Amino acid sequence: MRRGTRLAALLATTGFALLLSAGSASATFHEIKVREVFPGTMAAPDSGYVELQSFAAYQNQVQFGQLKVYNAAGANVSTFMPSTPPAPVPNNANQATVVIADTGFGAQFPGVTPDFTDSSLDLNPAGGAVCWPITEEPVDCVSWGAFTGNASLPSSAGSPFQGTGTAGAIGNGKAIIRSISANCPTALDEADDTNNSVADFSETAPHPRPNSAPITEMLCPQPNAPAATTKCKKKTSGSGTGVAYSAKKHKKKKCKKKKKKKK
Repeated sequence: MRRGTRLAALLATTGFALLLSAGSASATFHEIKVREVFPGTMAAPDSGYVELQSFAAYQNQVQFGQLKVYNAAGANVSTFMPSTPPAPVPNNANQATVVIADTGFGAQFPGVTPDFTDSSLDLNPAGGAVCWPITEEPVDCVSWGAFTGNASLPSSAGSPFQGTGTAGAIGNGKAIIRSISANCPTALDEADDTNNSVADFSETAPHPRPNSAPITEMLCPQPNAPAATTKCKKKTSGSGTGVAYSAKKHKKKKCKKKKKKKK
């Protein structure tokens, strides 16, 4: 191989490697929303958890994000990075979930194993906020109860969700969950986040779903799905061979249906 040919091949290989590296390094944890927050109960305040959910595939590199918890005044009370050393969660499917739980989670939810445990997860039902992923835009934040520190958050959480507890606190034994009714009503998507917690969340019984649990959401059909290919007959000077045409690209071409001969 000549020197010039070798150099061209080396540059091509190096360029491909750089592109591959850049693709691998791209963020795969930012298309995730806070789906559910459970602040624990009065009897077991350390049984709380935050559930994250993806609205796209391949969003399992959560080890690169951070979960921040804020008190009612907007001061950061805890920061959690999912794992050290970094390791992604196994399920990378669209709508997959991740549960980050406090140390008393197991006693409150026997048989459910959280993906991560944070001994400093300080979720106060009276008022607070959580934000994810902090390290990458966009940042999703949700607030509740007597929270007044919206200006201190990295992204607006709007008006705090008001629960059934005293002064809008999350009710004892209750969680708050993000609605998925906007756009596709059977799956989480970007439209379900209006940056206004009072509009996006409702109170519910807690039902933590770790990454290993089956996905129950159903994705809606894509509105711009490719049109079905229809076989039409193309007139030629020869034998008139059947040729496949895209119904979308050839709207003016009409397919002739064979008429049944009357007996």
